[in-house]
Amino acid sequence: MKNLIYILSAISLSIFLLTSCESDKTYDGPAQVAFASKTAAYNVTANTTIAIPVQLIADGPQGDITVNVSVNSTSTTSAAAVTVPTTVTIPAGRFVGEIPVTVSYDNLAAGNANKLILDLSSSNNKVAANYATLTVTFTKR
Repeated sequence: MKNLIYILSAISLSIFLLTSCESDKTYDGPAQVAFASKTAAYNVTANTTIAIPVQLIADGPQGDITVNVSVNSTSTTSAAAVTVPTTVTIPAGRFVGEIPVTVSYDNLAAGNANKLILDLSSSNNKVAANYATLTVTFTKR
């Protein structure tokens, strides 16, 4: 009788383990794009270009995805201090694209008063509401 209980328990456990491995997906919602974080900070000591990542959140790779990038009007960084493209493309088959932000050291304000606020938008692709805005602080050193 004890052997029968052990055998039935082993069969039940095996069935449970095999059926629970049916799907390895970690995300099951609609494809969307987002900044990787809500804030970022950089020390600037010379003219430089910083790559700001934009990620695709999806259960698999997609075709090219182009998203609009805009500088929020509440930014405190001088327009002369940064150059930001108006779009970013996540290449087909990839999960990350990069916004190349060019920073002019001479045009940054002294200290850490340089806040660049970037917004993502798109008419073709869903933008994750919680990560549609990124605040970047540049500290002039």
